Amino acid sequence: MNRILSLAGLVLVVSCGGPPDGPFETYYEGGQLVVKGTYKDGEIDGPLEIYLDNGQLWEKTTYKDGVQEGLFESYHENGQLRDKGMYKDNEKCGEWLEWGETVTYDPC
Repeated sequence: MNRILSLAGLVLVVSCGGPPDGPFETYYEGGQLVVKGTYKDGEIDGPLEIYLDNGQLWEKTTYKDGVQEGLFESYHENGQLRDKGMYKDNEKCGEWLEWGETVTYDPC
């Protein structure tokens, strides 16, 4: 998972030449969407979606001023929900569903 996020971040920087303000989309070489989001003041801000090379949504989350904040969802390749929970200041918080198990973190 981290490898794909790192790859997505690298693709963003390389393809955009730096973070411009406003919406952005990055594509796989074959034209399939990889990442869709928005930059504000040079930081990711707002909803962020990451897709697998088959077009399936892999993750969706929200950032505020470059910090992961709010609902996070990730999916298996078949489209079924894998993980769901909340982030606050880049940290998991509250009750999460992780790989079919309920896990509880510090309150949000």
